[in-house]
Amino acid sequence: MANSQCEPLRSWNRMEVRPRKKDFDNVLRAEIYDPLWMLGRQWQFGEFQGEDTGSATLVKVALETTTISKFQTGDDPAVPYADNVPLETKVEADTIRFDYKTKVKTGSQWFRIMGAAGLPGDLKHDFIDAYPVVMPEIEEDDPANEVVAKARLLSNHKAMQFVDAANERAMDGTVFYHDLMENRLDVMTRFFDDLTGSDHQNAVAAIDKYIRWFEKLYYYPDGEDNKSWNPSQLEYQFACSLPEDGENTVLRANEYYSGSLDWYSFDIDKNIPPDGLGDIVPEEEESYRSRRTLTVIPAAAQFGGMPNKRWWELEDAAIDLGNISADEKNLAKILITEFALVYGNNWFIVPYDVPVGSLSEIKGIVVTDSFGQKTLVEAAGKGVRNDWSRWNMFSLTTIAGASGTQQEIDNRIFFPPVLTKVHESDPVEMVKFIRDEMANMVWAVEDRIPDMLGESMDGHQTSYELTEFLKKLYSVEDEDDEHLDGVLKYQLASTIPENWIPFVPVHIGNDNRAIKLRRASMPRTFKQLYPLSPGQIRPRTDILRYGLNDDDTQQSPYDIFEEEVPKAGVQVMATFQRARWYNGSIFTWFGRRKRTGRGQGSSGLRFDTTSEIKKK
Repeated sequence: MANSQCEPLRSWNRMEVRPRKKDFDNVLRAEIYDPLWMLGRQWQFGEFQGEDTGSATLVKVALETTTISKFQTGDDPAVPYADNVPLETKVEADTIRFDYKTKVKTGSQWFRIMGAAGLPGDLKHDFIDAYPVVMPEIEEDDPANEVVAKARLLSNHKAMQFVDAANERAMDGTVFYHDLMENRLDVMTRFFDDLTGSDHQNAVAAIDKYIRWFEKLYYYPDGEDNKSWNPSQLEYQFACSLPEDGENTVLRANEYYSGSLDWYSFDIDKNIPPDGLGDIVPEEEESYRSRRTLTVIPAAAQFGGMPNKRWWELEDAAIDLGNISADEKNLAKILITEFALVYGNNWFIVPYDVPVGSLSEIKGIVVTDSFGQKTLVEAAGKGVRNDWSRWNMFSLTTIAGASGTQQEIDNRIFFPPVLTKVHESDPVEMVKFIRDEMANMVWAVEDRIPDMLGESMDGHQTSYELTEFLKKLYSVEDEDDEHLDGVLKYQLASTIPENWIPFVPVHIGNDNRAIKLRRASMPRTFKQLYPLSPGQIRPRTDILRYGLNDDDTQQSPYDIFEEEVPKAGVQVMATFQRARWYNGSIFTWFGRRKRTGRGQGSSGLRFDTTSEIKKK
């Protein structure tokens, strides 16, 4: 209030509330004595125009699930599926090329098992003589393919030192294990025929213990190669089936290469092939299927920074949803923002546990609100595939049975029996496929090569060391121009490092336009090797050795589809992977994955070149 007697000066006094009590409960209640004020605020905010009636108080859900019954890799026949092994392990596990450290380690483990079983110590010498770790030596009469194979070890100084230390002193336990798997009775006869009574029983128990220990080291398929890996597409391909309504639902993964298997890797195949996946036994169908009805009180979905539904409740200031900037290109950000700010309090959670490895479908949801009204909720994505207004998430793509026919959207959700976390080693093998426009071919560059000791080594340095070793072995000297006459010299083709493997385009059948990439070989430019078969340079990684025998002779060509190597190139790597499954068991396997390359490259390969002869 103003004091009128102080003119021309004016003074002011401020009136403040003076609290006389220490109890603030009544003040903090923020009581409303006029209910019409709250109704007016609701009218201003448009709440009287809402059409969502009451709040959800009760939900009934009818759910059907079916689990995997059969599994198929590649072109192999379908087999019954067992969930004791992770699905990634079944698909990715490849045959392991055992290194020298593993050979010595497994042999030493067998000797420890023998000692614990009380077997005679003299048998160790018999096993070393039968399964020795031998240091190779190049003989004068060795064929060229054996020379190159031995040179790969002898040019690797680190591996050569290890093998030299174990030469005829250690046992190769991997070969011993394979002999036991092929003919266990013959192994028992050779080494334990003289044992009788308890010693013979101890030998049998020791062999059983060794086999169990060895099989826990690595998980790998029984065959020679992984049937799931398609070398022509550089991807894994497999399928599984689940029984439902008198027939099987076939889920097929034709393009799995990322190393992380999930629901989006699968498609529903309507073209059920006659290979066992479509067969079903009606008596066994019910053991894989289940039907349940769940009645629960729904819980509101919540997220960090969500607007609070209570009018006077303070919100968390750590997340400012109103400060999100998004333009017309950020569709995902716009959708998330609209959901959070507009529809966030309209979502509810109904917990429903389903088994891993199951395909689940919600048959119906009945919601009872606070006014007692019941509403049947149908799938938002229900309809045909060409309905542009359809909204759907986590649905599986359907491989149509006939071209041009409209397919109903499959609203089932698949939970594959996969791992949540995998420990992965550094790449043991890495091959980079790059396009070389100047040479008009594709090169597969072996960037990482196994070092024969369980790890990898640089492919460029390794190829250089092998070339220099062979040159020294055959006393090959660099050519000079002193012995040449004339002015120009002609060269048929330039040389390329041995870790550059060419893939040349070839026609597919009688088609003049469609092509595929076929593995070729560069000649090893040593005249001492020209008359012999391995004058061609062969790859050293298993990724590129399809169709090659251990002696580098080719039984069948290796082709890759031309579209699998884009302009940016592609990288394929092989690593050891280790994970723990839900039952506590540990699996270690050798698998592959693919990723995008880093552009084109140039090998420097030139044909039909001439250069000036230079003399001192």
